[in-house]
Amino acid sequence: MLAKVFPSRTTAAVKEKLRQLLPQRWIPGIGAKSAEPASPKQEAEEDFVEPPNLFIPTTRRELIGRIMQPEGLLQSETKDGQKFEQFAASLDFFLASQYNKTLGDVKHRYDPLDPDKDTITVHKFSEPERRDSEFWLLRGLDRLARRANYWEIPESNLKSLLREHETDRGVTVSVNPKKFTTMRVWVRSRQRDKNFAVGFLTRAYDSLRSKVTGQPKRYTDASGDIYKRVVIAVRLKLSPALTLKAFKDVRCSRLETLFPTGKIKMTNVTKTFLATTAGVAGVSVVVKSISFLNSFATIQWSYLAFLASGLIGLRVWLVYRNRRNAYLVDLSRTLYYKTVAHNRGVLTLLVDRAVDEEFKEALLVYSFLLMNMLGGRAFVSVDELETGIANWLAETYGSPSQFDCADGLRTLEKLRVLERDGSGLLGAVGLNRALDLMPAVPLDATASEFLLGHREDEEMTEVTKTAVEDKEGGEWWQ
Repeated sequence: MLAKVFPSRTTAAVKEKLRQLLPQRWIPGIGAKSAEPASPKQEAEEDFVEPPNLFIPTTRRELIGRIMQPEGLLQSETKDGQKFEQFAASLDFFLASQYNKTLGDVKHRYDPLDPDKDTITVHKFSEPERRDSEFWLLRGLDRLARRANYWEIPESNLKSLLREHETDRGVTVSVNPKKFTTMRVWVRSRQRDKNFAVGFLTRAYDSLRSKVTGQPKRYTDASGDIYKRVVIAVRLKLSPALTLKAFKDVRCSRLETLFPTGKIKMTNVTKTFLATTAGVAGVSVVVKSISFLNSFATIQWSYLAFLASGLIGLRVWLVYRNRRNAYLVDLSRTLYYKTVAHNRGVLTLLVDRAVDEEFKEALLVYSFLLMNMLGGRAFVSVDELETGIANWLAETYGSPSQFDCADGLRTLEKLRVLERDGSGLLGAVGLNRALDLMPAVPLDATASEFLLGHREDEEMTEVTKTAVEDKEGGEWWQ
């Protein structure tokens, strides 16, 4: 057919000319070059493999109860449950004391960058000082986030996710990374949203639309995935402030809603419909004007074409406006219902989560090592330790997860309750010896108050404070 239309050219030459003149999505059947490129989200998913979920889905107090139950890790081997609870209280006190200094450090670093600061500043910070504070702050936040079992989305993948793309609401959105000097995103616990559902007709229409237009599908198997927690740190160009925000239950395909400079536009299909209807209406007006000026007979079909194209164009515009409004409603709901913390509150949140996770990890590692010691095995390998705890967590809480014992081992080594043999195998000291080595809990606070979080702001004794400082081994961000 193409050879008949262009007899002086070969079919290959005609195809190449069409590729140059027309968008590739209009000629999907011509050659391999016409294939639609993968969407930003598909490219990001292909290039980057997300780390495993290391979050332990339980509270500290509930974990202690699980461990001490008959079917728990220690089972009936540990008859003195009060000693184990005292060990847990000492561990909690040690971590709270350690991270209290960390919280003071990050707040000090964030002071020159805080947009909500309402105190009088005697010293005026220069731009180099702000950049220095931002560097150390972000380095510390990254360490805190990793200890809280968050992981950071790489910069290249983040930019791919924020490129212009079509959402499931039928609008095109994008975020320009060039407007930011700092863009960091940490996420945790990718899960399937139980409330997300797509009807059969919606999926059928989406599949048909994708085949006709060549665009990626709006709904895929991962469309309903959410991140349980998201923390972002952004700084706009020419702005002295660094904004910190924490969100919950954010759709993995909706990260652009968390940034302040997003743009919403029409999709290419909507633009094509509007351009077509406007062209038909314009041609109808021109034809009618020419027929009137030349005293031709009245052409009634021009009125009908003008009216039909106008109605279609109006309908397309209303559909786009409704989709845009629906997207804005989702955006406002995200900002109103799913915002967990803001600026300085994010620092407190991360420190609190880091204490929780490190406490649970250290307690699980010690309990598992103690169980093996009481069962006749003095030492185990790191792989056996991680596999055993991961299996116990999956069996106990019914959620598949992995376990990383690095933070827990580091904490137990600071407290000197961890032992290693010559081959690198791990073991633990007994409860009586461990209680002698642990920092003393203040006499006016019970173990249950510490573990439930209802503790007063009391100063540490000089002996405990000295022991904690000796175990820290330097500044937290180094």
